[in-house]
Amino acid sequence: MQIIFEYNGAPCTAVAVQGEFSSWKISHPLAKYKEGVYRGVIDLHPGIYQYKLLRNRQEWLLDPGNSWIDRTGECINNTLVVGGSTPPLYFAPCRRCWVSRDNHLWVHAEVETDAPVPEQLILRNENGISVAACPVEVLYTVGNRNLLKYNGHVPFSAVTAQFSGYPGRWTLPEPTDADAPAWLKGAVFYSIFVDRWFRGFHSPADLRASSRDQPSHAEMFYGGDLPGITESLQWIADLGVDALMLTPLYRSESPHRYDAVDFQCVDPRLGGEKALAKLIRACKQSGLRLVLDAAFTHCHCQHAAFQDVIRNQERSAFQDWFILKHFPVTLSDPDSYQCYPDHPELPMLNLSSPRVIEHFEQLVSHWMELGVDGLRFDAVEYGPPDTWLRLGRYARRHNPEVALIAECIFDSTAYAVDTFGVHCATDYARHDLLIKAVIEGNDAFERFLSTEQLLSHRLGPCREEIALQFIDSHDTNRLLTLTQDESKVHKALAHLLSRNECVLIYYGTELGLSSGCAVTGMDLAWPDRLPMPPLPQESESVSRIRNLIRQRQ
Repeated sequence: MQIIFEYNGAPCTAVAVQGEFSSWKISHPLAKYKEGVYRGVIDLHPGIYQYKLLRNRQEWLLDPGNSWIDRTGECINNTLVVGGSTPPLYFAPCRRCWVSRDNHLWVHAEVETDAPVPEQLILRNENGISVAACPVEVLYTVGNRNLLKYNGHVPFSAVTAQFSGYPGRWTLPEPTDADAPAWLKGAVFYSIFVDRWFRGFHSPADLRASSRDQPSHAEMFYGGDLPGITESLQWIADLGVDALMLTPLYRSESPHRYDAVDFQCVDPRLGGEKALAKLIRACKQSGLRLVLDAAFTHCHCQHAAFQDVIRNQERSAFQDWFILKHFPVTLSDPDSYQCYPDHPELPMLNLSSPRVIEHFEQLVSHWMELGVDGLRFDAVEYGPPDTWLRLGRYARRHNPEVALIAECIFDSTAYAVDTFGVHCATDYARHDLLIKAVIEGNDAFERFLSTEQLLSHRLGPCREEIALQFIDSHDTNRLLTLTQDESKVHKALAHLLSRNECVLIYYGTELGLSSGCAVTGMDLAWPDRLPMPPLPQESESVSRIRNLIRQRQ
């Protein structure tokens, strides 16, 4: 649904809209219509969104054209309901608001505190006759909102629902199944940056590898490989985790390998295809699942397809593989092709091209045949939703038990799951709140728990199935680096592991690994990408994490 936004006020140089239109991190500029007037259109799915206007890239303003204000958090925002009720009742027919399963309907909604609370949700048949009317529960009050919950049986004849005392009647949602594989529910993942692990005992030397006592940076190799992971597998399994999640294995000239030179090849320096097959067999014997990183949005400029474009220009058979802007295409002119932001050496792949999609389908098929249990689709916001949906369906045809995980910056995991057809998504909104609370101390942590209640309600009835929680990852500073207090790290982990969502534990957290060098920006987290320390038989930190996982189970 196309929503029109307008700013009509004091003259300025720029106006944008920011909010939960996938993520607060993404700005939606409005076009200048005339002096002091800016307009824009955003295409939005049904849902409830908080937003604000941003003037001159630094001044936050409430939208004067929208009188509905959210005062539930530290910041005051406008609220927009798309495809749902009319405020003061906030409800929209989307996964964030209602879910039908096993002849039950779960509903989350909100109402202004000075407005009547709907007493019932009335279910009607196709003739408009009420066939059920169950009470609506007020969970609690936050700011200027009452948070509402409904959970009731759905009669066979019911086709629409309506809140008593409010206009609007909505067709009941199609029943949904928990289509994620059973093993994914509440799974604990152990994430390994492969180069930062150990090198196999019998692996040939990696001549690029540096001493493991050297500080980490973007050109630093430590030589970890797949045999090294296989040899450490029992130690990892003894932590009690359910699955391994690895950074990319493609042939690449960087330690992180998110810049593939050849997607179809497991880097020989990591042990090649034989080492991957052996790791998969060992994981199954140890009761662990294995998730591989599907980093398909871009490649390195040395990839054969891009090199063919550089050599042959308009005559290249690989023009459709990339998003080309003009010829000649040259590395000295990054404006001639679309690249990963601020990285001209990483041309973006055209994930709308049938040939590119088929290329990745072949790789997914191969991984499924090997016995891979899950895929982590990297940076899904840089690819069209239809492509991720197609690749996910293709993987499920080969392995109905495959887990599909989206790595994305979107504030709503429900939005990501619905849009990209995955089973769960990284929950950066919860991560950012938790880290801020842990760093600031006990009082802030108590406020966080209250804020999290509101956030959980707004994520919808299915939130526990679709969010991957974490305190740190290969894209962030380690929490220990930020706090320098191991007790705070364990407090944050205890909080996550006491919940029902999937949880990711970054390698070395259990050993107190930290660079002590805090940085800002996901591309700058290299100091915390340290090599894994020697594995101890036991330590207090390892014992704590093992006990937390055991209690969770």
